[in-house]
Amino acid sequence: MKKLIIISMLLISISTEGQNVNPTTHQITNWNMRLTFNYTYTYDLDLKQSTSEALRATCIVVLEIGQDGTGRLITAINGDKKVAPLYSCVQANNLFIIDFHDSNNKAKFAYVSVANNVIQKFWLVNDENVAIVFSN
Repeated sequence: MKKLIIISMLLISISTEGQNVNPTTHQITNWNMRLTFNYTYTYDLDLKQSTSEALRATCIVVLEIGQDGTGRLITAINGDKKVAPLYSCVQANNLFIIDFHDSNNKAKFAYVSVANNVIQKFWLVNDENVAIVFSN
């Protein structure tokens, strides 16, 4: 049985103060954001369906993006902190697409979905194309 990473988050508005978006590449620079979630579940992107029930937990997600567009993705799941190098964050319509590497230096992707300037969910995609989704 696969381990389920438990994460949670409060619904918050996105702070765009200081954030820069390249009009051609849509690359995000100069942006720091802290998110807190309350629930997590898994979602199979191939089957387009949830594969687990929502579980309650405490998780903090921090994006630190510098002037060159790189930075850090920090998660703390029930106190277990992980730090990953962030290589890019691109805005595409209502998504922020985050390219980072895990502790084994393997390329990974995460998404922040937004509606009406409010964060809806954080999606962390694994090798099997199953997302661990953080929501409220």
